Amino acid sequence: MMTLKELKKMVVVADSRERVPGFQYLRENVDVVVKEVLPQNAEVTVYANGYVVYSNGYAQTTFSLHACGDMSYEFLDGQKSKMKAAVLEEEAWYIRLFMEGEERLENNFERTLKNHCTSYSEFSEDCAALGDKKQDLLASYIEKELMDLIEKNLTEKEWDVFYRVFIDGEQVKSVSPDYKVTPQALSQLNSRTKKKLADLLIRFGYWNEKK
Repeated sequence: MMTLKELKKMVVVADSRERVPGFQYLRENVDVVVKEVLPQNAEVTVYANGYVVYSNGYAQTTFSLHACGDMSYEFLDGQKSKMKAAVLEEEAWYIRLFMEGEERLENNFERTLKNHCTSYSEFSEDCAALGDKKQDLLASYIEKELMDLIEKNLTEKEWDVFYRVFIDGEQVKSVSPDYKVTPQALSQLNSRTKKKLADLLIRFGYWNEKK
């Protein structure tokens, strides 16, 4: 299997001064150097102009191949560590790119959801202060529709855990005792919840990453 180091030698460095090309442009105008299909509909595609497209079945993201260097990550207990680029570049070419793509999509997803939930939270407080005008304002805010979708498609536990960890920023290890489960079990629950929410956001047009 070709290593990431070998792949970087084969492909030109993407021009950082130019705008990152869209998915459709890359598919239609740029040659594919290498592509790997991973479990659960995930794909990593490297193009001849130095860009990578990663898809996890729900959404896609584009980034520069040569910009993938050291990789930082956080354990369930909150401790942080870093994998050096020199080590990752000796592994199969798609491993580091898979990690980069997953991190980017997770950050995009959490930012999108936080924006909707924060807007709805602030809106609810405004409505409480306005009293009789509450129903009229509710009809004009799309965040209300999103929250209705969440309530219908997630269990109370799924949403409560997800909100505490990803919206309020609590640590998994500090939240797990409240539900009498291990941090690993709670992390798995959050992963399933994120997939449900990602599907809802895409299906109803709240998250438009996939093109």
